[in-house]
Parts: sequence; C-alpha cells; structure tokens
Amino acid sequence: MECRLNAWADAVGIAFTDPGEKTNKDRCRFPHGSDVLRCKTLWKMHMADQPHPRLALRPPGGRLGMTATVLLVLLLLAGAARGQAPQPGAFPLEPGNRLHISATDRCPVCAMRPFKYPRFASAIQIQDGTTFYFCSAGCMLKAWLRPDVFLQAAPEALKTPVAQDYFTGQPVDARTVHWIAGSDVIGPMGPALVPLQQSTHVDAFRRRHGLTHLFRLEALNADNWETLTGKPFHF
Repeated sequence: MECRLNAWADAVGIAFTDPGEKTNKDRCRFPHGSDVLRCKTLWKMHMADQPHPRLALRPPGGRLGMTATVLLVLLLLAGAARGQAPQPGAFPLEPGNRLHISATDRCPVCAMRPFKYPRFASAIQIQDGTTFYFCSAGCMLKAWLRPDVFLQAAPEALKTPVAQDYFTGQPVDARTVHWIAGSDVIGPMGPALVPLQQSTHVDAFRRRHGLTHLFRLEALNADNWETLTGKPFHF
C-alpha cells in the first residue's frame, strides 16, 4: 500500500528521487537546487505510523533559495489564515485572569500555537467573556491596538488585555504594567516586549537584560509602534 507521504508530497509539489519507489524511498526533493533539510515535524504529522525518513528539500538558489521558500510558505499560510475569521480560544480565562490555553488555539495575529510558548503567551478578553490567546505579548498588543484587523471586533468590545509578569509569571492587566522594549529577551516572534508589574523590578531587569524603551500601554499606538518597539507595525 502506498504510503501517505506520496499524497502529501504530490500536494505540496515535492518530487521523490525515484518516482517509481515512492513507498520505500526515505528521500525526496524539490525539482531544483541542492540544499538538504531534515524535517521531523512534517514527517511525524503526515506519516505517524511509518519510520522516520530524511527529507531532502531542494529549493532553487541554495541557502538563499531555501530562505526565500520558507518565507513564501509562511506568507501563504498567514494570508490563508488572514482570510478566515479569527477563532477565539476553546476556554475563557480562569479566575484571576489566568490563561486557559488549549492545544487547538491559534494566535489570531501570527497563527502559531500559544500553548507551545507558555512563558510568553497572553490574552484578550472580550466583553462577552470570549477570549483570544496569543503566542506573545507583541501579538496581543497589536490586536489590542487594531482589533478591527486582527479580531474583527470593535475597540469598545474589548475588555481586558492579559500579559504575564516576566519575573513572577503571574497574569497581569496589560494596561497596568511597565512595558520594556529593546532587551536581550527573545520570544516566539523575536525580540520580546516584556511586561513588569512592579516598578522596582525595572532597574533589576535593565541590569540583567538591558532596554531601549520603557512605556505604558496607553502611550502605544500604531504610529509610534516602530519607535517604541523597534519593529514595523505590519498587518
């Protein structure tokens, strides 16, 4: 019986080294290029009942082509996700604004799975109790500034933005914390925006991790986003 990798490979445009041996070969390639990429995750997703093979993905242009291919795939996935209505979390916030993230929840901004990033995950609660979970504080803040774009909700429908204090891990109202940008802390989306509840923790954080900007949520908007965070405000 032909393995399930065959159908998956055909769907994404991958050609096997020997098309006549699709059931047994453990290597496949794109029609052009030379770089090799091991891909355990994709194989486990699409052939959970088969031995793990090595996939040789060979996009055009060597390493530069590989990077361009990955970026193109991410853009296509983001575009597909953007065309769909954002899905709220399976569970609302727990008492005390504690996050209750399920394995099926996706970040409405980047489409990653927040449960994979428990230290950086955050949330926005809507007035009716519906909760959206995010992979990072940066994604959450973007949605808070532009709920019409990322949540398909009006600003007045928003209730509570929830982040996690960097030192304690406790859930905090994102409107009450000190936000830090430009430190050496790296989150799921790169350099992280860090929330600190206590002002006395700012100096300690600065000594350990550095910072370039310190701000409150009410001072943040789409116009000064890049100045305060060091990142362009894309949507």
